[in-house]
Amino acid sequence: MRLFYCCELPEAVQRELERIAQPLRALPRVAWVRPENFHITLKFLGEVAPKDVDALKILGESVAAGSQRFELTFDTVGAFPTVHRPRVLWIGASSVPAELLFLHERLERELTKMGYPHERFTLHVTVGRVKDEKAAGQLPQLISGIGSFACRALITHLTLMESQLSPSGAIYTPVATWEFSR
Repeated sequence: MRLFYCCELPEAVQRELERIAQPLRALPRVAWVRPENFHITLKFLGEVAPKDVDALKILGESVAAGSQRFELTFDTVGAFPTVHRPRVLWIGASSVPAELLFLHERLERELTKMGYPHERFTLHVTVGRVKDEKAAGQLPQLISGIGSFACRALITHLTLMESQLSPSGAIYTPVATWEFSR
């Protein structure tokens, strides 16, 4: 099973992020993420043996029980590694809530103990994957044309998600979801 922990976004926020990203669709050769798949990845685990899933569920439940709901504001658009050499197009937040950092740090600490490699966290929602970075030369102008925006989201739960790759894009299926305790 290909798994990751994430924070799912409310449907209204997914639709608003799709609207914000709309000008980027002028770029050629981009695989666009369907809005219903927009989420904040906290930790990508990769291929996980079925026998290890129960331990990941126990960890998710424990981390969620010690976490609280938080609000964040999406207000930036960018690309990884850079807007001049884009591979991933994203919408993010210039300010990361302390509750989200705490949530990520707890997951990271416990997963490192379980043998998963440590990773740096960057708050973002992937909206597209660039297939030809040379064809994305107009990206800086498209981003500046989006202008300022503020899309608020209330994050209420943690999800362990399965990702199945298909020719039409990833298919995400929640394995387990835990509401934050407060």
